[in-house]
Amino acid sequence: MKNSIGIGKVIGGVLIGTLFGVALRMLFACPDKCKTESISINEATDIKDLRKKMKKEAVNLRNKAEELEDLAAE
Repeated sequence: MKNSIGIGKVIGGVLIGTLFGVALRMLFACPDKCKTESISINEATDIKDLRKKMKKEAVNLRNKAEELEDLAAE
């Protein structure tokens, strides 16, 4: 009997903690679109652009290296 009371307190505590967490989340949630969400999207597009530029530069460097190798072989 005592064990079931202890389990009830634990379950009740978890439920109250969950409800409290949800209430805080709703209270401090960003309206509509959050600024941090837009920042992360902008960073993602910046990273994609940077990746494309780096690939392009790598191809250019490879081509120059091949040209120099050909010149050195002659």
